[in-house]
Amino acid sequence: MANFAATLTHGPSDLRGLRRLLRTWLELTDAEPPVRDAVVLATHEATANAMVHGEPGSPVSVSASQNESGGFTIEVTNLGGWTEPGPDHHGYGVSLMNDLMSEVQFESETRVRMLSG
Repeated sequence: MANFAATLTHGPSDLRGLRRLLRTWLELTDAEPPVRDAVVLATHEATANAMVHGEPGSPVSVSASQNESGGFTIEVTNLGGWTEPGPDHHGYGVSLMNDLMSEVQFESETRVRMLSG
């Protein structure tokens, strides 16, 4: 199966299209609906975080692949810098990603790698 790849350049308005494209790709796999839903939601959260905390206007790249055992690897990268959240920030994106995926690794401030299954 071919890997999934997308680059988002317009900010949060691209998120709906990303979810749709990723869901279409996942439907081509043998993953059960709850797994597909978890991958879509975790990827949405990681991508939204990259947009909010990354350098404004910097493209966000999303890639996904399925391994031989049926699990998925998703990487979300913002090519810009990183902006720390303000004191009034109450986001739950990282907690949600950790709940949905079997492993979440921040390889740098601008790259997250998530594993399912």
